[in-house]
This record gives sequence, structure tokens and C-alpha cells, in this order.
Amino acid sequence: MFSNKIAPTPMTTESPLRIGAGKALALFIFCWIFAWALGLVAIGLIGGASIERLRWAIVMQDLIIFMLPVAITAMIAAWHPWRFIGIAAKPGWFGVVSTIFTLLIAIPAMNCVVAWNNDIHFPESLAQLESVLRTYEATASAMIEGLLGDGTITDLIVSVLVIGILTGIAEEWFFRGGLQSILMRKFGNPHVAIWVTAIVFSAIHMQFFGFFPRMLLGAFFGYLYWWSGSLWLAVIAHAFNNSLVVLDMWLTRKGVEMMSLNDIGSAEGWGHATLAVISAVLAFISVWYMWRHLPRFAHDSKTADN
Repeated sequence: MFSNKIAPTPMTTESPLRIGAGKALALFIFCWIFAWALGLVAIGLIGGASIERLRWAIVMQDLIIFMLPVAITAMIAAWHPWRFIGIAAKPGWFGVVSTIFTLLIAIPAMNCVVAWNNDIHFPESLAQLESVLRTYEATASAMIEGLLGDGTITDLIVSVLVIGILTGIAEEWFFRGGLQSILMRKFGNPHVAIWVTAIVFSAIHMQFFGFFPRMLLGAFFGYLYWWSGSLWLAVIAHAFNNSLVVLDMWLTRKGVEMMSLNDIGSAEGWGHATLAVISAVLAFISVWYMWRHLPRFAHDSKTADN
């Protein structure tokens, strides 16, 4: 589906690893298990009895569980660690503007997918499992809302910094900068690496009734990284999406008289269905345009820097 005469990034034309891709993947998994255990200890020491402690727990999770294993793996396995992760390349103005534009126009279509995924029901024999999964999702949503505290401007800013920006950086660092970069070399096929990473990205959140829209977002982030060669573009997209969710929750809590972003395109009626279809078509065109032009802009940016 996605092929281009222009080489999307240097990732597909050089071998930046000191060791084989299989060994790098094994090292990455080992480092993640170690960091996961270390992170659980740190989070346990912090506790979660207050909003402040819960926020610090999320910070520790992002820094230790998501970012630390990638940093260790890259420093051991890659010749140029920061270039391998993708943080050495600039995202470029075209990538940033077109990415944010695509995310905004895709909101109705994504909300339609969210509503469809949420309406999936298990067979009667798995009713208990469905109940457990929905309870878990409700708890996760309540935790995010709880991080907003009293709903002050300060709470909004802190929530955007923690849930939006830091989590966007940490998760992209882990999934796209770490896992996807290694799988690119392991499989030798960027599309397989991107979609496998997107599936893992969505699955690790353990929220089945939001699995498919999160997987699509993960794939979008993955293609942004591949086409541009800059992890920062995926980080910006992820942070913007998370921050938008936080802002929507905050506005809803403040009782702002406006339709929630989650309702656009997801409510019943021909108007909403038409809006979702138009949104999907425009988002596809925008992604196609980025696919055709983003590699060239990224190449021009690197040439100018040199």
C-alpha cells in the first residue's frame, strides 16, 4: 500500500546496530523487564494516596519503565544511539503542521471507530470477562479524570505536562524509537514493524474497548517516524492527541457549554455519519499527501543542516 520512490528515512539504508537485530531485540526485552521491576519498586515507594503522588508515579513510570530500557539498549547496541532512536533529526515545519491538521480533521472518523469498538460485546460465555475489562477501562478513565484535581488552571497545566507531553515523549521513545526501530531491522519490512509495534502499543494499555482506535493512532505515529526519520514528529502527534483529551475532560468538568470532542462523529444520525465519512476521506487524503511529500521535506531539512 505504501511505497515511495524516495527513500523514506536513512533507517532503511544503513545498519546502525553493533549487534544483530535478534540480539538487540532480546537485549531490549531484558532491559524492559529489568526497568519494569525497578519501576514498580519506585512507584511502590511513592504510593498513590494523593493526586500529587499519583502524578509522580506516572512520571516514574515514564522515565524508568519506558525511557530507561531504550536508552540502555541504544547505548549498548547502536553505533549512534540518539540517531538510532530518531531524536537527532528535526521534525520540520511541514511535518508538524500537516500532522496536527491530520489529527484534527480525523477526529469525527476516529470517534466513529471509538464508538464501534466500545459497542463490541462478547458472547454470553465470556460475559464475565467483558465485565472485568469494562470495569478496568472505567477505572483507567477515572484515574485520568482524578489527575485533573480540583479543575484549576494549574491542574490543567500539570495534567498536560504529565499525561500529554511527558507520556507522549516516553511512549514514543519506547514504542517507535526503541521497539519499532529494532523490528525494522529484524523483519526487514517497515510496514510489518510499524503494525506489530502499533498492536503491541495498543495491547499494552490493556483497554480492549479502545484497542482499535489506539492501534490506528499507533500506526500513524509509526509511519510519521518512518517517513520523516524524526521521532519528534511522532512525539508531537502523540502529545497533541493526549493533551486534547485532557483539555476536553477539563472543559467538560468546568461545564463549558459545547459539544465534547468525543461526541463529534460518534453520535447517531445521518449528520454525524456523513461528517465521519467526510472526515475519513479528508484524513486519508492528508495522510497520502504526507506520504508523498514528507520524505522530501525531511531530506531537504537534513541537507540544509549539513
